Amino acid sequence: MDRSELFKKNLEALRGHQQILAYQLENLSYVHTKLVETEFDGVAGYNLDLGNTLFYGENPELLAKKQLEQYKKTPSRIHGGWLFNPVSPWTITELLYEKAWLWAGENNFQDGGEYRAGDGGIGIILGLGLGYHINFLIDELDCRIFYIAEEHIEFLYHFMHLHDLSEIYEKLEKRGGEIRFVLDDDPDTIVSRINVTIRQHDFGIVDGAFFFTHYHSKNMLDIRTKYLEAIPLMNMNPGFFDDECVMMRNSFANLTNKKASLYKIGPRLKKNTPAVIVGSGPSLDSCIELIKENREEIFVISCGTALGALLRNGIRPDYHVELENTPGPPKIVKELKDQFGLDDIDLIAPTTVRPEMVELFDRSILFFRDSVTSTHFWGGQDIVSLAAPTVSNAGARIAAGWGFENIYLVGVDLGAREQEAHHSKDSIYLADKEFLKNSPAHAAASKYNNVQSGNFGGTIYTNTSFHASAVAMGHLFELFPTLKLINLSDGIRIKRAIPCLPEVVRLTGNKTEAEYEKKLISSEFENTRNSFQFSIEELEKLREEMLSDCHQIHEVFVKHLDDKLDVYNLYQDIRKCLFYFANNKYERVRHSMYYGTSMLIFQLAFIVIRRLKHRPELMTSYMEFYEREALKSLDEVTEQTKELMDELVRSGEVYLQQKER
Repeated sequence: MDRSELFKKNLEALRGHQQILAYQLENLSYVHTKLVETEFDGVAGYNLDLGNTLFYGENPELLAKKQLEQYKKTPSRIHGGWLFNPVSPWTITELLYEKAWLWAGENNFQDGGEYRAGDGGIGIILGLGLGYHINFLIDELDCRIFYIAEEHIEFLYHFMHLHDLSEIYEKLEKRGGEIRFVLDDDPDTIVSRINVTIRQHDFGIVDGAFFFTHYHSKNMLDIRTKYLEAIPLMNMNPGFFDDECVMMRNSFANLTNKKASLYKIGPRLKKNTPAVIVGSGPSLDSCIELIKENREEIFVISCGTALGALLRNGIRPDYHVELENTPGPPKIVKELKDQFGLDDIDLIAPTTVRPEMVELFDRSILFFRDSVTSTHFWGGQDIVSLAAPTVSNAGARIAAGWGFENIYLVGVDLGAREQEAHHSKDSIYLADKEFLKNSPAHAAASKYNNVQSGNFGGTIYTNTSFHASAVAMGHLFELFPTLKLINLSDGIRIKRAIPCLPEVVRLTGNKTEAEYEKKLISSEFENTRNSFQFSIEELEKLREEMLSDCHQIHEVFVKHLDDKLDVYNLYQDIRKCLFYFANNKYERVRHSMYYGTSMLIFQLAFIVIRRLKHRPELMTSYMEFYEREALKSLDEVTEQTKELMDELVRSGEVYLQQKER
């Protein structure tokens, strides 16, 4: 087959896996580089002519073989994490992991022993070039999913003139795997895309992933550095079933609250007033006077515990944002309401916050947060992305969606230059000396175990959630290309945000225009107050679908749990249960509700069993423990699913009866 025919064949193969990428290759307007035949040391082969030089300084096929031989001696692996002992376990999987931790302690295995597994669920390859290393790596590494990061789409174009892509797909499909190309010339984008895809599709098999670099351009070195820094993000849990149950209950209660308005996705008029997003980071203390001086000419949106810091300094925000569904935030806000009053402040929150939070405000503007179960069922076309993982993300995202193009970040440090100064002195974290003592989760989140680049240079101590928040904030420009995000915070650097010292910034607003634009926003939400519609029949169908899903997942584990457990076969069957089509809301709900918990239960097999290869005397004991406790956890999932759906159906019937009266 000549090269042009091979390229056409490969396009069709690629179209079945990555349709948009196939379209881009098919419509390349001009290819600047050339595939040429060259000879090195008497050995003929292909090379890439970059215009003024050749890409390879030696035969690329022989180079790929040498790289592989060297790599096999000291392969780079990603440690996906060992068993964790939860601080205050309350979810089904946290209780399960606590039991596993106790089992490991009883068997002198809490350190996980030496990692010797020769297999890996994932292979991450930096650089494609002409791709001779791809087949070598697929043949030599016992991996299921391969991610290939490449900055030049033309390299993939030439690769598809040399190698049979359909054969590669077939080879990996026999293992239950596939190959995924990730192309972009921006290192942050590549790292983010790989991490997001892994968390959504391959979270269960992260542990022991292989990491291979083919060539060392500046971008590839940046990608490698950023990826190694971002490994904790890849290991972030994609969701707890128990939490999804809470959010389903909260959403239904809030959506049927007559005081609540809904945030709708759609175009808005541009807002000229500066919008100031206020977090409770330590640098807020140096910006208080700036906000006071310009208060009447700006929009102030407080985020989480920043509300207390602002009110204690005599500043009343226009809007207050909350995100979490835990009991702590309503308690904190209730105390502030008793002390300062909240009559002139509107709440912005996802539908998933606790109903008592909504009751604290005269008016609440609720949005459908992406990736949660309740949104998949009730959100329709109004799903709001990039509004998590922190409350500051929600504030900036909603402001941008309202049409504000000049958004200022104040106290959105997402970390600190000094470990001890982790929040504003006027936030509850430091203003209340007993708060961290009585809040172990907040205390744990205030201990930073990560280091990132600072907004004004230097390094910032941060944690995984704050790092993820900065990454998400940087993606706002993809949705709002004309956005200007001015970062006055002395914290973590946010991609494409403009660093600006508070003492030199000029907040050029107009009081009359600010008042008009606030009325414009307020009038928009009057039309969506008490507008929620739902169907009892759909709730009853969802109950049937979810109980069926529970049964299928349970049966998959029962089928595979024996002394000859093949973790990859178990993984493939779990994924089949959780597969979904984006246009089917019942399947989206199933995936969102059960994916995170199913993968965490699966990981107890994947992580531990592959490490027990050098402690075979423990295998029988562990399998007995795992089978007993994993199935017990799945039974609890089924029971809680039934309880949740029965409750929602009953509540729905009562609400509709009252509405008819």
